[in-house]
Amino acid sequence: MKVKKTYFPIVGLCAVALLGACATSPVLTEFPAGAQALDARAIQAALAGKSFQSGTFLVGFGADQSLSGALGGRADSGTWRAEDGRVCTQFRIFPSGCGELRQASDGLYVRRMNGQVTKLEPKS
Repeated sequence: MKVKKTYFPIVGLCAVALLGACATSPVLTEFPAGAQALDARAIQAALAGKSFQSGTFLVGFGADQSLSGALGGRADSGTWRAEDGRVCTQFRIFPSGCGELRQASDGLYVRRMNGQVTKLEPKS
């Protein structure tokens, strides 16, 4: 029997969870108290030209809308766009989609397609 490995992007990440079983931080189902939705311009400013880590997933948002991702020794690329209240990714291999993004006092959080909320840790 052949087992197919599935890799998920920033909005879906990791088959069980943007990282459930792969996460190194507690699993959240709600955004932190006071977290605010951002408009498309604010999301663009918060992500463009920056890289973030969420559990074992590393994602880079290029200022030119390019996108790079790495998970479990695999890498992918694509494009991203900001919409009011969410970020959308279009990878070539990893599954693509949109995730709600909010700003809390301690950083950015995204809601995965499975409903879990994860913090995006800035990576230098």
